[in-house]
Amino acid sequence: MHRRVPARHHIVIQNCVFSGRWGGLAVGSEMSGGAYDIFAEDRRINSLDFPGRYNSRNPVFLKTNKKRGGAVDGVYVRRFRGRQIDRDCIHLITRCSNRTSDHPAVIRNVRVEHMVHDGAGSAINPEGLSSDPFLGIHIEHYDFTNMANPNIIGFAPDLVLRKVFVNGTEANA
Repeated sequence: MHRRVPARHHIVIQNCVFSGRWGGLAVGSEMSGGAYDIFAEDRRINSLDFPGRYNSRNPVFLKTNKKRGGAVDGVYVRRFRGRQIDRDCIHLITRCSNRTSDHPAVIRNVRVEHMVHDGAGSAINPEGLSSDPFLGIHIEHYDFTNMANPNIIGFAPDLVLRKVFVNGTEANA
């Protein structure tokens, strides 16, 4: 008997201080039923007044893979502030753990805006698959400083960057 996994939807996260592993907002990869309509705002990551044992790896971390399937669809993130990020500020991945099968791995309709982050591996890192490209990704009004590496953008054909600055230079998709 096949058991249907319920989708997670209409999630609201507001006014949080975060310090610790993984992400200020992490969605997936154990979500074959999908995650839809997620709204997160006003998060402080690795704040000086809320020290944690570990730095966060990614302020925004959305992930799925072809083995489990599932969609992350409709994520709106605004007003995140952070410092000393261990990896990438925005990390989207549809090949999480390099697990493969024939299920769709979908991340789409993501809007990230009005954010400031100081110190990370890279600002934006969407790791996608040619079979399941990212669609509807919009990043606006973002200031990334002290990024160690350039943006790595793959399989995001309609990525929109507007007023996104990385180490003082405006980024282009």
